[in-house]
Amino acid sequence: MHNVVFNPLLSVARLHGSPTLRYISLQIRDYLLSAGSTRSKNKIIIAEDTPVVAWFYERVLNHMHINTKVLAAYLNPEERKQVVKDFNDPAAALEVLIVIQVYLSLRIYSKASEDT
Repeated sequence: MHNVVFNPLLSVARLHGSPTLRYISLQIRDYLLSAGSTRSKNKIIIAEDTPVVAWFYERVLNHMHINTKVLAAYLNPEERKQVVKDFNDPAAALEVLIVIQVYLSLRIYSKASEDT
């Protein structure tokens, strides 16, 4: 008999209509909530290109008590630094970071152009 705890909030059968969210919930179940993992050490980063979808994922995951933040352009520089610091800190409560790909690519591009 396996020692698996059933969590109805992460039941894949309840996530009709969103295959990506279903996949994300499976990853969270396997890497954050599995019996052998230590929740304070495992973290997941998600890259999304549509801000409203990133917001939706953040709302759903926070509703499931998975501490989630979005790294987006609307954050001021101090808030962005704090989000990155919290994600990189193993003792911090932040478990899932959602990065908007457009922001990420623009930031890399602007940083590369500053170096030249």
